[in-house]
Amino acid sequence: MTRSVSVSNVKMDDLLQMLDTVQEQEALLKEKVKALHDADEMDEMDLLQLQDLMQKQNQTFQMLSNIMKNQHDSVQTIIRNIR
Repeated sequence: MTRSVSVSNVKMDDLLQMLDTVQEQEALLKEKVKALHDADEMDEMDLLQLQDLMQKQNQTFQMLSNIMKNQHDSVQTIIRNIR
């Protein structure tokens, strides 16, 4: 159920609150634009370092995954041999 509100029914406090909300959103947008601009200033070396770190992280996760799989397989084999 939607309710339409005419301009004459809107209180001044409500308008001020809406204005504050719009101003807060505008400030947040400006912060995001500045953050994006700052991110664009990363040079190629920073991007390569970031890529290297991400690759090392992926390798570490893969290694841990392999270790956990091997442990699981070992436990499964032990359980099968006990039966």
